[in-house]
Amino acid sequence: MIIRVFHAEAKPGQTSAMEEKFRVSLFSSVRALPGLLALLPGRPADAAGRGFAMITVWDSPASLVAFTGPDWRRTVIPTGALPFLASCTVEHFEFYGDPATDPLPGRPSPIAAGTPPADAAMIIRIFRAVVRPGLAGAFEANTRDFSLPTVRTHPGLLAFFPGRPVDGAGGTFIMITVWDSLASIEAFTGPDWRRAVLPAAEQPLLESCSVEHLKFFSPPAAAAPPSA
Repeated sequence: MIIRVFHAEAKPGQTSAMEEKFRVSLFSSVRALPGLLALLPGRPADAAGRGFAMITVWDSPASLVAFTGPDWRRTVIPTGALPFLASCTVEHFEFYGDPATDPLPGRPSPIAAGTPPADAAMIIRIFRAVVRPGLAGAFEANTRDFSLPTVRTHPGLLAFFPGRPVDGAGGTFIMITVWDSLASIEAFTGPDWRRAVLPAAEQPLLESCSVEHLKFFSPPAAAAPPSA
């Protein structure tokens, strides 16, 4: 499984226009593609923010090609969005959770491909960790033993996508979590919900870490199939 994180920053004053382009153009081109397992659109969590993210989860790099063309690592800009766009980037990670339990299929999840959510309060939390050279294996082992079990069972968690560098290239890991509310995140992090939560055993393995929060926004409802 491949996690694709597309980030886009809107030009000043163009946040609403950028969100609408995401809703109309990118959703319609992505949601019905074979191999798409999850679709996570996020808009700025703060009123002054201009950063958006479109997180997609695919069953394989081959499935990505149907969306991106042969170069699946390239950015795909929504139709008509360029006039509103200040910058954009794309990252790819290999899912390393347990497919039997992640992304928590036993819980009601609104992030299945093409399924609009019922709860507008949902928050996407993106944790990034830059691992010291030569310590990627140790960091992954620690997350499997400590971080993943802790996060996986926390109340209010709707979905959970841990990612490691694709093909072992680079030292950045990612953990994407989707929560039913800000209150659930605070129950996990403490009052300062913007801080990174890092077990003591993992701290010496990292060069740096960061955390980002986005508000989940729903795609337009999928068109009903024509009646017979």
